[in-house]
Formats: sequence, structure tokens, C-alpha cells
Amino acid sequence: MVLGGKFYFMELNTLNNKIIVKTRSAIVFVEYKQIHFFESFNGLVSMQTSDKEYQFRESLKNLEIILPDCFIRVHKSFIINKNSILELQFVKGDTYEAIFSSGNSALVSKKYLKKILLDECE
Repeated sequence: MVLGGKFYFMELNTLNNKIIVKTRSAIVFVEYKQIHFFESFNGLVSMQTSDKEYQFRESLKNLEIILPDCFIRVHKSFIINKNSILELQFVKGDTYEAIFSSGNSALVSKKYLKKILLDECE
């Protein structure tokens, strides 16, 4: 992750339902329920929580495999935590925005709406 010029490295720990972010000076434990979404841009993935953003080198495809079912690929550039969505707003055409409590938003393609609305997760 690049935050203040530092790279963060992510390690996924599925046993404790946490993602571990390692920095040079700390190890941060982020519970799944704190994560709003992941966004891919220019070879980096940004993990957005309610109050922080972490960036690291990973692919959304790999994250899809290892994250629990409540994390859904909803766009070519986004995986969201469906439990964190406050509302879905229509943008235009086949695109919606998922709005989160932090005020941040993620794009949602219309073809994924059923996965958000119908699939159950814990």
C-alpha cells in the first residue's frame, strides 16, 4: 500500500476473519466487517475501511478466491462487502453506486445487482 510514501503488504488470515496489513512499524488487524470495498487501479488494490485506505499489490481475481461470500465482485474494478452497503444509487446506463457509511462509494454494474439483493451471507 502507498500511504505517505510507504508500501503496505497484505496477508490474509481467514481463520480469524481478518486481513493483516504489515507496515515497517506496525501490524494492523482489519476485521472483514470493517472493510467496505476493494478497488483495483493501475496495478494496485485499494482496501477501503470506514476510516482508512490501504493500498497493496494484489489482483481482485485472487481476492475473490480467498474472501468470504459477503465480498462480491460487482464491477471489473470493485469487490464490495455487501454487509456494509447503506444504499444503491442509480448513476446512468447500467451503472449504480454502492454508498457506504464513510461516504465513500463503489461502482456496481447492473448485471451484479441480483447477487447483492438476493444472495444471503453471514
